Amino acid sequence: MSIVSHRLSTCAGRRHTIEITMGVVLGEYFSARNALVATVLAGALAVAPAMAAHADVDPSDRGSVANGYTDVYAKAVAVPIGWTGSASSCTAGTTSEAATKATLDAINYVRALGSLDPVTFDSALSAKAQEAALVYEANRALSHSIPSDWKCRTTNAAKAGQNSNIALGAGGARAIGLYMSDYGAGNTAAGHRRWIMNPDALTFGTGSTTSANALWVFGATSSSQAAPTWVSWPTAGYFPSQLEPGGRWSLSSAGANFSSAKVKVVNAAGDSVAVSKIYEPQDGYADPTLVWEMGSIPRVSGSGTASYTVTVTGIKRGSSSGLTRSYTIDLIDATATAKTFESTAAPVITGFPRIGQVLTATAGTFTPEATSSTYRWYRNGKAISGATKAKYTLTTSDRGAAITVRATSSRAEYSSVTMTGSVGETISSAIYPAATSTASIVGSRRVGLTLAVTGGEYSVTDPALTYRWYRSGKLISGAMAGEYTLTRYDLKKKITARVVASAPGYSARSFAVSGGGIVYAGTQVAVDAPTVTIADGRVTSTRGTYAAAPTSYVYRWYIGGKKLKTGASGFALPKGSAGKSLVLQIFAKKSGYTNLSQRVSIVIP
Repeated sequence: MSIVSHRLSTCAGRRHTIEITMGVVLGEYFSARNALVATVLAGALAVAPAMAAHADVDPSDRGSVANGYTDVYAKAVAVPIGWTGSASSCTAGTTSEAATKATLDAINYVRALGSLDPVTFDSALSAKAQEAALVYEANRALSHSIPSDWKCRTTNAAKAGQNSNIALGAGGARAIGLYMSDYGAGNTAAGHRRWIMNPDALTFGTGSTTSANALWVFGATSSSQAAPTWVSWPTAGYFPSQLEPGGRWSLSSAGANFSSAKVKVVNAAGDSVAVSKIYEPQDGYADPTLVWEMGSIPRVSGSGTASYTVTVTGIKRGSSSGLTRSYTIDLIDATATAKTFESTAAPVITGFPRIGQVLTATAGTFTPEATSSTYRWYRNGKAISGATKAKYTLTTSDRGAAITVRATSSRAEYSSVTMTGSVGETISSAIYPAATSTASIVGSRRVGLTLAVTGGEYSVTDPALTYRWYRSGKLISGAMAGEYTLTRYDLKKKITARVVASAPGYSARSFAVSGGGIVYAGTQVAVDAPTVTIADGRVTSTRGTYAAAPTSYVYRWYIGGKKLKTGASGFALPKGSAGKSLVLQIFAKKSGYTNLSQRVSIVIP
């Protein structure tokens, strides 16, 4: 018997807990349709995930769905837990590596049926969930708020209880079937199913004993995960009859409002199939969801198909109302024996393995010939989000990575075959070819003036350009713009430049720039002339202003043609100077520039 618990936490803080019993038999409908797993609203944690397996499933391909069920899901639930702990000694222990992988395989299979990206397990979350599973095993009871007097209670266990789906009576992969079924009066929101099928989920954590499980569902999330507009259960397309949730069906969609929605279901003959109850939508579990009861759905056996077309009307989304979602579920016996292809060959990848280039996959050859093929691309063994076509354009994220593709080929009445093809080398950046025309340096090579790089064309459209300026072959620190103003340090040195072209996904390449050469002294230019003033027998002067501020000045004075000894900017007139000429010759000096001389002459009154 399995005891399961459901806990709801809303924005208003309303909470309730229900505990019921339920029998679990793989491949059979449950003897009682009751509550299981628990969900609690909690913040997502940023973690470094551990890699794990994922089933390639194409819901439009019967063989792909069936193979995934038999090769992945059914095998997963058959894996022994291998628990090493003990309830009597409060030892949390661990499960076998195979059991942990099997649990993740089961999760990712059901997510793949909904065209969702796989999740991984985070070891830190799993360690806490393992402590919680021990508590439920030791006390033979469930609670999200683990009481302080419960045997084996720890802080980690209490934390895990608040963040996990929890089950008693099934551990490991077998608990996933309980969570997805969501039976019972306390589970009409199908919250456990919704958290497992959360499109944004990246990481979970799991802990199991022989008969208990805690599935931490509030791990890391990302909006970059594949997010189909609609996620249903059962999912659209082929669906294993073995996983049909006893008539409790659901439809989820981000941003949807199902408060006025109606549901109609017809079978393959067009006859209406009774919808016994539509539950009032409940928020607080991943995406908004509508849940309804179909009653008893006959099990499919053999090679037949039971098709049900679901039409949900009256959906609102933002300012839009009256939206409709219609889809068909094809229930199949996923364990029915199918024919196998007699011979196969691996898929082939063609294209240049450089960033920005397009790779094309061609499925292998089969006997008899496959009628359809689907593709999924991988980067270092991890599925690339959204890369499910025969063609894939390499991005900067692929630099240094090993790129592979899994091609799943199918034919009616035959088991689908998935084979992997490899690029054969890691992906590198493409190098710019030579410039189609050369850039050049323009401007007068004199200190104080500005040189600029102009022109130049490259084979890649709109490349990002940076520049490097050199003084006698040595890089000038900080000179990386398209213009460079010559300084005194450049005098009599050779100035050259290079342009560096780059673009996302491409290696930068440096190109020589024509022009440049030896730098000459700058030409000083006077802005205002110097002045000379005589007052009270004393001579004063101003030195004028200049385009390039001088660093020093030299004064030479003459009275009546005779040079004075003073080199100051002013002095007292000697006696007997009246009526003679007074001349000031001033030299403005600045390093890197030619000296500029100005002359002022007056008659001494």
